[in-house]
Amino acid sequence: MSDKLTKKDLQAKIDKLEKELYLAKNKTQMARNYCILESENKELEKKLHKKKEFWMKWAKEQLKEEEVEEDEDSE
Repeated sequence: MSDKLTKKDLQAKIDKLEKELYLAKNKTQMARNYCILESENKELEKKLHKKKEFWMKWAKEQLKEEEVEEDEDSE
């Protein structure tokens, strides 16, 4: 058997390398996308936390106002 590769063998190796390159590019893009999504998720969690704080503060103020109104009504 000779060490020479046939044209078919070379094409098969090229195809295999192209597939590996394609998969590596996809993995790289997926990693980038994951990082972007992770960052966006953190930003959304911060916004959600701020909105939650706002509504909790608002609800406490409403309760205080109701207590004041009840106190005024009972007098």
